[in-house]
Amino acid sequence: MPTRDELFAYVKATFGTEPDYPWPQEPEYAVLRHADNGKWYGIVMSVPQSKLGLPGKGNVEIINVKSAQVLDMLLYGDPGILPAYHMNKKHWITILLESGFAEKELRDLLTESYRLTQRRKKRVPSKQLSSRSEPLEK
Repeated sequence: MPTRDELFAYVKATFGTEPDYPWPQEPEYAVLRHADNGKWYGIVMSVPQSKLGLPGKGNVEIINVKSAQVLDMLLYGDPGILPAYHMNKKHWITILLESGFAEKELRDLLTESYRLTQRRKKRVPSKQLSSRSEPLEK
């Protein structure tokens, strides 16, 4: 499992983004945002284990990412994956960074989250498609 700094170096090299620290009262909370639309694709936090339903009194380092496979991951997945802390549990998951979760899987999930939160390309309304005057090329 990568350290926090290694994770941030990876997202900078891969997506060209750097962590944002929007809450002065929580200086360790780092939001990963798209440069073009400001949407979050991840958030790294240190939270009490009890808030995640885990035994113990200390804090644990986590990352929340958006995933299209939330239910499958929670039902059949790794014990290092939990329902999202403080996010929509239907679309987001929490990964325990200190759980031994595979680095490649984490990178794949970050890439998926980045893709799912990208600005969508505008679709051409169907009326415009059906009113084409020129024939389609074969």
